[in-house]
Amino acid sequence: MSSEAAAAPSTSQDAGASTSGLPAAAKAAAEAAVKTAISETVPEEGEINESEENGVNGDAKKDGAAAGGIRTVFSDPANFNVVHPLYSKWILWFDNASKQNKARDWNEQLQEVMSFESVEEFWGLYNNIVPPSHIAVNSNYYLFKSGIKPAWEDAANENGGKWSIQLPRDKNRDTIDKFWLYTMLAAIGETFETPYGQTPTPDMPFTDEVTGVIVSSRKAFYRISIWTRSADSRAKVEDIGKHLKFGVLGIPQGSKVGGGYSTDVEFQSHRDSQIKGKKPAFTV
Repeated sequence: MSSEAAAAPSTSQDAGASTSGLPAAAKAAAEAAVKTAISETVPEEGEINESEENGVNGDAKKDGAAAGGIRTVFSDPANFNVVHPLYSKWILWFDNASKQNKARDWNEQLQEVMSFESVEEFWGLYNNIVPPSHIAVNSNYYLFKSGIKPAWEDAANENGGKWSIQLPRDKNRDTIDKFWLYTMLAAIGETFETPYGQTPTPDMPFTDEVTGVIVSSRKAFYRISIWTRSADSRAKVEDIGKHLKFGVLGIPQGSKVGGGYSTDVEFQSHRDSQIKGKKPAFTV
């Protein structure tokens, strides 16, 4: 992972500088998550940070006073005293439906890896797991909001659907990891929930449509999916598909999906996806 993607701004003055290498949607997601957190945690000049006032860490308090009181994981990875909370709590799940595991019930295969609710926890998790390009064929990573199981039967998913795209495995071994990272950043930054092409702001309409995102490893392709709560209205979910296609994958608007992809970015309800041969409802 590049240092550009791994770092995030530690002050409001330099917000955005460290994520400049990301696509627009992923950049906006990372910046929005961090800016929101900074606005809630960085005190005005002369104020004392609450964590220091309460003596959360005596050494951090003493060192922090000398350094202005605020140290994040981005400025001091070992002794930071401030974390940047995300809007939602998330859980990463993993399963491996390899030949030796096929006889096992899917619920037994599905494993909860870790939950997180801050920018720091996300990067700690991301930097210590196997990337999608190295997981076994028929394995999946599921990143879902806390309280929602990555299953059609879950109440949050049962009436929903998914946006997905398949990428030929042999042509995307070197790109699937960054596409998955950008997808996760857009998800935890809640970018998918906002109108496409606009930088998220506190007063912008928020859909709460996305329940989770998935990357799947198959023999011939990788697949990235974004699950939604509803599937009955294109208007409700279309912006999510646009964020995936144009923001995360970087396909120019108005262009057709090229030879590096097996499919377009397609939407299908979970009910329809269980019917063999059923075509997607629509694309972007």
